[in-house]
Amino acid sequence: GPQPPEPPQPHLPKLLPLLFRYRHDPNAQVKSAMGALWDQLVPDTRAALQEYFEPIFSAVQESLTDSLWRTREAAALSVPELLQGRRWTDLERRAAALGLRLLRLLDDIKASVREAGAGAWRAYSGALVRLCDKAAGAPEAQASAVLTMALSLLVDKGLPAAAEDVRSASLKLLVRLSRHAGAHLAPHVPALAEALLRSLAELEDPTLSYYQLHAERLGGAQTSEALDSIRAAASALGPAGEALELCIAQLTAEAMPVLAPRLVELLRSGVGLPTRVGTARFIVSACRALPVDVRPFCPRLAAALLRALDDRSAAARRAFAHTLAHVVRCASVRLPPSALQGAAAPAKHGADAPLTVAETTINALLGRYAELGIASGAACSDASRLAAGVGLAQIASVAPSIAADNAPLFVPLAALARHDPGMRTDEEVKEGMPGAIARAWTQLWDDALPSTAASLRLYSQEVAAAAIAALQSPTWAMRRQGALVIRELASVEGASSALKGKAIGDLATGVLQALGSGRPWEGRDELFPALPLLLRLASAEDSHGGVEQDPALKAMPARALMADALMVEASRGPTPDYAAAALQAAGEVLDATALDTHGATLLRAARTGSAKATAGEDTAPAPKLTSAGAADLESARTARRAQAPVRCAASRALARAWVAAPLASRSGWAERILAAAEECAVADWDVRVRALELLAAAYGLPPLAVLPPGTSDGDEASSGELAPPLAGAAAVQLALAVCTSALEDGKFVEVRKAGVRSLRALVAGTPAAHRGPLKTAAIQALDEAVAREKDSATSVLLTTARAEVEAAASQEP
Repeated sequence: GPQPPEPPQPHLPKLLPLLFRYRHDPNAQVKSAMGALWDQLVPDTRAALQEYFEPIFSAVQESLTDSLWRTREAAALSVPELLQGRRWTDLERRAAALGLRLLRLLDDIKASVREAGAGAWRAYSGALVRLCDKAAGAPEAQASAVLTMALSLLVDKGLPAAAEDVRSASLKLLVRLSRHAGAHLAPHVPALAEALLRSLAELEDPTLSYYQLHAERLGGAQTSEALDSIRAAASALGPAGEALELCIAQLTAEAMPVLAPRLVELLRSGVGLPTRVGTARFIVSACRALPVDVRPFCPRLAAALLRALDDRSAAARRAFAHTLAHVVRCASVRLPPSALQGAAAPAKHGADAPLTVAETTINALLGRYAELGIASGAACSDASRLAAGVGLAQIASVAPSIAADNAPLFVPLAALARHDPGMRTDEEVKEGMPGAIARAWTQLWDDALPSTAASLRLYSQEVAAAAIAALQSPTWAMRRQGALVIRELASVEGASSALKGKAIGDLATGVLQALGSGRPWEGRDELFPALPLLLRLASAEDSHGGVEQDPALKAMPARALMADALMVEASRGPTPDYAAAALQAAGEVLDATALDTHGATLLRAARTGSAKATAGEDTAPAPKLTSAGAADLESARTARRAQAPVRCAASRALARAWVAAPLASRSGWAERILAAAEECAVADWDVRVRALELLAAAYGLPPLAVLPPGTSDGDEASSGELAPPLAGAAAVQLALAVCTSALEDGKFVEVRKAGVRSLRALVAGTPAAHRGPLKTAAIQALDEAVAREKDSATSVLLTTARAEVEAAASQEP
């Protein structure tokens, strides 16, 4: 029979590439016809592909970018067959160009071409993974060459692409390569990690970044911070996060000299929140995986992280602070201060002594709160002070032993910063809650130190010095922080033994100097309670033989100086609350000369609600409630309520001054004291209570509240001999009228109780010559009060008082 014609061998190199592509034509008829022709010409497809691989591969590669969509699609459909079972020697020269053209097909204008391109890319990806798979026995040199080519293609062209499909396909291939390459990936970890970290921002869902852009305008700062946290958490998820974890698994000591500078550069110039937070997270993983190998690079990493703490994003600042803590924990070598740039704070052991990275970092963070020292007034920004607190708090949380070793460095400033008023929301200001800065430093204080009381006792000298320096600061906020710390320090149990005499005297002197300098500033009233507390500490130290053991106690400012300073503050107080606080503190430091020295001012404040001297009548009474119109009535009531704290504080201070004064001074002030008590007895209920306490003190039985600390003999104690002007019949009748009016009050229980105490003092202190008529009137008033009383406790008090009055009367000669 006839023999089939022999194939035209000379023309096969040109014919087979064309037929191979047409065998995968999207048109079924063309595909069938060309497939039959191929079968006629090529008896063994595998052998033909092996023999004519070069021309076929070149033709397919060129057709992938042809202007005709059918040609591009046919070429893409032929790629899987062409790559099947190929060795690296077959693909080495053309693999990069083929991958680049396939990436372009993934973003083709025609959907069918994109689908064919996706199939071709899967085949291409599978071939690369197979060629570098350590488990499959891929040679190290071959795997290195494949990874070098693939990383260059994917990092330079795939991940930065504008098309999402291209970026997604590139990222998935990177993950597969990282998963299968195993130890072959180690030399390429620096380049791969840098590329993945830079791509995190580009791979982020654009919806999140759009919401972030408008979050603060639409939902406020809290919404913006919440979105920051969501974006930071999302950056750790997905294929990129998995690839970075695989990089950490293959990270070696040899890669660190190359990787560390790239991480520093990413911290310095990385764009996008996911990239910056991802870089910080990667450094933490590296510190955990290779702490010894990371250690030489800790100074540069710490310096970069310190600069990064200025980031606007709260989530980024937290991430950088957490990473900084891990870097500090890794670092244990001692380095010169110049090794860590940006650490402008003074050295712990001298300017030329070597410091550990931990010491230098802590000093640098402290410098972010007060760059030139506490008293310099060079205030740092709110963000800088917050970053310092967050950074130190993270060190205390991640590396508690380092925080404990370096506690003397930060405890004095932390004691002040816990009261920082910065970055408070309107709601926090309204509720009196601490702001973000104070919360960060409080967290440091709680995590690094055992307890507030123990820490203040342990570091009392350092904290006292810092508080005194804060009082000298030109900024009001820092002065207020110093005042709060002094109050806290003076009220700690056992502070007298910890501070010793000199520190107590220095604190008191510092408070007096702060009160005597300049006009009143916001928070200055926080200084007032410190003086009585310090005076008690000095008294406690003195009672233990402190003056003999520590002559520095003799330098403690006198009570008279403290009282003078506080009375000056009361007389020039900008608000009633300010004046009331000054008067309340003054009442606790008054001495025996106070009634003569400050009696007029105290009387004025008790009667008028103001300690300020006026040009005319300086004892004009407080506004009374009349039958005027509703608006005037409300205005007068508001004015009286505003003056009530001042009048209460002044009345109690008068009572204390009376108790401390000698009999001669009492005699000179008796009538004015009685008149003030009578006038205040028709005021608001709290003012009436204090006026009745003053009356009781005048007649010899003041309540414990107006006696010096330490008085404990019964519920009440005698205040000494009765002043002669108070023993007259007119004075006794006036005092009885005040007490009876209090017993008749039907609204306030405290007023009635104060009236009972004053009546008991009046009966006990009145001379026997006037006690008979007084006894009858007092018993009648008490009987009527018992009949009206509905409060059981007050009823018992009234009954007891009646029995005491009868007993006092029965003891008359």
